[in-house]
Amino acid sequence: MGKSFNDILNNAKLNPHINELLTSEKASKGLEIFKKRVNMRLTQNALAFESGVESKLISKVEAGFDEVPLSIISEIENALERVERRKHATID
Repeated sequence: MGKSFNDILNNAKLNPHINELLTSEKASKGLEIFKKRVNMRLTQNALAFESGVESKLISKVEAGFDEVPLSIISEIENALERVERRKHATID
């Protein structure tokens, strides 16, 4: 059986260089975006459509690349919130 995401993440944290990257602000935001997107069952392409941000940038954000401006991260977070509100509105 394959390793879970958490197993892979925990193994990666054992490497000090990777751990430093994972604990940066942008990396933690990227990880949160990834978790939210997956929990919402959205593809990167669907999130790109919702946010107006190219899917390759979403990939970079989720991977924790420091080169992505915070304004892009904010657009992605806002899109996730809009999708979540829409889903709750249809459930209520």
